[in-house]
Amino acid sequence: MESTGIHSKIIEATLEILAQTSWDALTMEELAAKLSITPIQLYTNFPTRCDLLKGVVQFIDDKMLELYEEGNEDLMLQEKLFDIIMCRFEVMEAYKKSLKNIILTIWRDPISFPSGVFSGLHSMSIILGAVGVPIEGIKGKLNIKILSFFYLYTLKFWFDDETQDMAKTLAHVDKGLKNIIDFLNM
Repeated sequence: MESTGIHSKIIEATLEILAQTSWDALTMEELAAKLSITPIQLYTNFPTRCDLLKGVVQFIDDKMLELYEEGNEDLMLQEKLFDIIMCRFEVMEAYKKSLKNIILTIWRDPISFPSGVFSGLHSMSIILGAVGVPIEGIKGKLNIKILSFFYLYTLKFWFDDETQDMAKTLAHVDKGLKNIIDFLNM
């Protein structure tokens, strides 16, 4: 397997496996076997399961940013946040079962759980930074935490949303952003 694109192939294989099993049941050996690579090749790219988890989150972040169209300076902050958050859910839709299996079981893994929390906080800082909300200093850290709590709460609605157009998720994001936008605009 070429080194170009191997990260993406590993992440995609990880998400495939996780559609059938929980995070805590995933083994690096199983992943290497699925990819027909040696464990050493896998560990060269992702030395730990924590690195693999960060890779999954980064994969989603990258695809979200590709989908999000910059140049929306004319839009209000709430509209920009709505657009980028819905881009994230649109990207995640293809991996819904896998992501649910990660989120519902990762708390049982005392090594990966903190890594998942920090990766999630980093993702929220990417979202806020992309739409021009401050992420530095005390106010920036508060902004990240506000969006993180909102996002985690929204995940429940998204996981339960079986509509093709994510109508329930759209409505929840729209309503929720109205509740937090003033805090982010301070």
